[in-house]
Amino acid sequence: KILAIIPARKGSKRIPNKNLKKFNGKPLIYWSIKAAHESKYIDKVIVSTDSKLIREISIKHGSDVPFLRPKEISTSTSKSSDVIIHALNNINGYDYIIYLQPTSPLRDKKDIDDSIKLGVNNNVKSLASFSHSLHHDPNIIFEFDKNKKKIKKTNFSKSENKRSSYYVLNGAIFLIKASWFKDNKKFIYKGTFPFIMDQKKSVDIDNSYDFEIAEYLMKKHNT
Repeated sequence: KILAIIPARKGSKRIPNKNLKKFNGKPLIYWSIKAAHESKYIDKVIVSTDSKLIREISIKHGSDVPFLRPKEISTSTSKSSDVIIHALNNINGYDYIIYLQPTSPLRDKKDIDDSIKLGVNNNVKSLASFSHSLHHDPNIIFEFDKNKKKIKKTNFSKSENKRSSYYVLNGAIFLIKASWFKDNKKFIYKGTFPFIMDQKKSVDIDNSYDFEIAEYLMKKHNT
């Protein structure tokens, strides 16, 4: 059984009310709720929020919001692991958690289903989505083994220049075995299984520029 958790606190530094800002005519959070509900494998979709308004809008668009998240784990410095542990302490009976951040609206049902199939078929403890690196910072890129089933290296010297084989976390999908996460509280470890996504679907909205790029790409895809 698979539980989708969509985190959506009310605060946002760079884009006010980001999770409710209209994106292609709908609140930003709508797109992650929609993709999760269209998945063939997700059994339950919940939104974890500290906002009554986000709860109301999430329910309107089909998500369950079984609790309001406490303020102490709803700040800009709160850990995502605390959000998941809080949800797991309130909801039992799921084998896997799939964590879907609203800031990745271009991630769709196919990405979700393909990542779940990959993770469950390989009995992973942790799976995360990656895309080819566009960055030069050697501290935020990953390299995988030749079968793309294991993280091979995470630290690179500046002299290394094989960018075609470098990847970055895109933040769109995290699939985690619930029992393992309760004990380890980690998204990424050496055995994390990579799920490779197209760069065009990997925009992670952090600022207004990201928002405009993502909205342009979605409109272009839908025309």
